[in-house]
Amino acid sequence: MFKNLMVLWLILSFADCKPRQPPQNSGIDALPQSRAILGPAKPWTALLIDPKRVNESIFERRRAAWETVERALTRVDIVNPKTGRPFVDANTGQTLTLPLWQTWYEANEFRTMMFQLWSQLTPAQRIARESSAPLVDEVMNNHHLNTLLKKWTRPGPSGETKFEKLLAEITADKELAALNGVSGSGYTLFSPAMIRHYLLHYGDVFACTGTPPEFSTGNPTKDLATCLGDAFPPGAVAVKTTWSNANEKVGVFNTTARGLANVLSMEKPTWRTEDSTNLTTHSPSEIYTSSTFENEKLSKTFVLTGLHFLTKDIPEWMWISLWWSPDSDTDFGEDRPTSISTLGPKNALAVWSHYKMCVASTFDEQDLTTINNNHAVTTAALLASTDSSLKAALASSYHFSAPHTFCSNPFLEFGEGLANTNCIGCHQHSGPINSGAKVDAGRKRVRTSFMTDFTWSFDSPMESFRSSIKDVVTQ
Repeated sequence: MFKNLMVLWLILSFADCKPRQPPQNSGIDALPQSRAILGPAKPWTALLIDPKRVNESIFERRRAAWETVERALTRVDIVNPKTGRPFVDANTGQTLTLPLWQTWYEANEFRTMMFQLWSQLTPAQRIARESSAPLVDEVMNNHHLNTLLKKWTRPGPSGETKFEKLLAEITADKELAALNGVSGSGYTLFSPAMIRHYLLHYGDVFACTGTPPEFSTGNPTKDLATCLGDAFPPGAVAVKTTWSNANEKVGVFNTTARGLANVLSMEKPTWRTEDSTNLTTHSPSEIYTSSTFENEKLSKTFVLTGLHFLTKDIPEWMWISLWWSPDSDTDFGEDRPTSISTLGPKNALAVWSHYKMCVASTFDEQDLTTINNNHAVTTAALLASTDSSLKAALASSYHFSAPHTFCSNPFLEFGEGLANTNCIGCHQHSGPINSGAKVDAGRKRVRTSFMTDFTWSFDSPMESFRSSIKDVVTQ
């Protein structure tokens, strides 16, 4: 379904904590019968990360972040529900695969699961706003069968169901990738553990009212999630993406030491191409590409320009952001593991080698001496630098951001003043819309407790789990 672009723009403006331009591409949701083909979302196993270790070393943060990226990009088999075997390429006979993160759930699927859960609760459980782990697991395991497949079993004029028509289209990797749809500049998918947590704690989410408490309860876990019962479990992951039409050029952003100095020294640091012609073409082997389905037929093609991974591997999450770049082996792409180059589609194995990455794990970095005597770097020296190394880029970002962490994606944080941000500074303010939650893209920690464990998806116009719960419970 096509979304009204202006409505989508207004929604994303709030949900992403930043003023946004209207996206240049229309958004297309996944077809409802797609989940019946994808099957249950693949689980995510959290990394064993020591918060102190990653908070004290930018290089440990980046090593852990690249490992997370590699695991999320690892391709998995998708079983054909008709044959019970993995899909295969119609021409080569090779198994078809999909990146792990693209098997995860859309926010609108949560509403369907919440309705299924509510329908199976006892009257006593409904009154008490309680759930149970076995029932939640049953609902999630059967979601692709009970809530979607049955809805699409009525034959059409040709005698085929919409499900059967779509199933017949899956002959190559590009069709698998199209199953989850593409939706503009704020399209988000959620790991099973994140969805499960909302279902288990729907009563806490439903009852959440008031303003954010500004005191510490003495329980760090509770302080992270006063509206969720408990903080999200380690397997929770949210993946936010931004796409552009495949037939359009993509912007080029200079993230070397000099490029960052040019941007971050501005009064309101803002990402921008050097001039209106600083755009570049790309081929399917250089950028991740995904099409969409319309009426069970493959339609528009989009390219992935930016990708956020928010993983609950540590209490304050790992905030990992990738962006496409034509000079991807310099600065923030210099330390990319070579193994990532093998994780693309069969006809574009090196596609992920064209992305750079930044990461944050807390409000303030604690590795002040790691990056070559940052205190001695001057703005003038950075503006004149010809060094394109990662170390120089980190020194430049630290010079303008210290003591707060820097991580800003040019394709996602393109609003005025947002080039010098770090994700977590904005997300600390998340909460129910009527609670005083505010848009603030700063970096400094100003909160001591957090209503929704840093997640805007709890209650934002774009992806409001709370609204879905309220709609089902009060129907």
